[in-house]
Amino acid sequence: MHRNMTRGLIAIGIAGAAVGMYAASNMKPRERKRMMKNGRRALGALGIMKGLDMF
Repeated sequence: MHRNMTRGLIAIGIAGAAVGMYAASNMKPRERKRMMKNGRRALGALGIMKGLDMF
């Protein structure tokens, strides 16, 4: 089961990255900058969660 879950997460990650790239290419520069800022904040929160062993 762990193997299937890992494959699913990888597939979802790849699909999400593709959709994100498409969305970013259709954004105005100001919107893109704002999204990048929010993305960095989200990654920082993910690092905190990993530090707390939540995942």
